[in-house]
Amino acid sequence: MKESPFASDTVTMVRVSALAPIEGSYDGVLNITKEFMSETIPCMFEMQKEESSVLFILLSSLAGKVLIGVLFLVPLVIIFYPEIKRFVL
Repeated sequence: MKESPFASDTVTMVRVSALAPIEGSYDGVLNITKEFMSETIPCMFEMQKEESSVLFILLSSLAGKVLIGVLFLVPLVIIFYPEIKRFVL
């Protein structure tokens, strides 16, 4: 389970079941189940290194800067197209 879930062809599932008492409160069994899961879940996953955000990756190259500029300008052109068309014609 410590591998990336997208890189693996296997499916891993953890199912926790507990017998609840017929009479009385379920709180005792629920607390045991929660305690067990709080100990097992951290063992299934490992911390991964912190990655840069997509925006910073794109801003590190000229093509990325152009792409971000186009992505911001296209909606503005669409919004103001009637005004631009009226001004030009």
